[in-house]
Amino acid sequence: MVPGQWAGLAGDSVGFSEIRKQGQKQEQGRGLVFLHGVTFDRAMWRPVLGMVPAGHPAVAFDLPGHGASPALPDHGVDCMVEAIHDAVVAAGLDAPVMVGHSIAAKFATDYAARYSTAAVVNVDQPLQLDRFAPFAQQLAPRLRGPDFQEAWAMLQASMHAEKLAPEERELVRVGDSVSQGLVLSYWAELLDTAVPDLLNRTDTLLQKVRAKGVPYLALFSDPIDESARTWLTDRLPAAEILVRPTGHHFPHIAEADRFTALLTGLLAGLPIP
Repeated sequence: MVPGQWAGLAGDSVGFSEIRKQGQKQEQGRGLVFLHGVTFDRAMWRPVLGMVPAGHPAVAFDLPGHGASPALPDHGVDCMVEAIHDAVVAAGLDAPVMVGHSIAAKFATDYAARYSTAAVVNVDQPLQLDRFAPFAQQLAPRLRGPDFQEAWAMLQASMHAEKLAPEERELVRVGDSVSQGLVLSYWAELLDTAVPDLLNRTDTLLQKVRAKGVPYLALFSDPIDESARTWLTDRLPAAEILVRPTGHHFPHIAEADRFTALLTGLLAGLPIP
């Protein structure tokens, strides 16, 4: 794993030196980009990066304001997708597979709607916001006030990181130290946008992904009801929905080998770039 900087985003990469040694662009396999959720960093992807199939260049970025990447003035979706795209271009990846955990799955999905993308892998991020958005907006005064730590602790507890093995828990321990300002910056659109407008934006986004024919794989760590499954397949009929009942928010960490095998199968079905 090689640390580096791409257009201001820090990250870990694998596979790039092999490609350079070969010296033939046509021998490069499809690239992958890994994005972590808010309050975490690229460390969560290291077990998966270590198992990426040979010949596939891959990079896990620290999102702005996380790890070794400086914050941006605005962490809204538009700014985030542009920052990620600048880093993807700087890394020399053309139409990569975008893999996002938690809120970063939203960034990966939005990226696919705007830029060339081979596929999207959504790790444990429901895109249907008609339940969560009203709850988050009711919680907004506490998140913005002196009760932030208590309110965030409630949300954090729902992730059940304590169910990870000790060595796995270390990969997400950075999320124990939370900046109120950073969370509010990343969540600004969720907290400030009327719920019907959020739902319309999501519908428009998924229409664009569908129109582009981007393969979409959604992995959830808790069973989803039939209405949630239908909601997604109505918008993305070809989406593959998988459930790994780990009981926590980090199926890609607890089952890194299975997750990497899932990616390997996905890569095998994609056209060679």
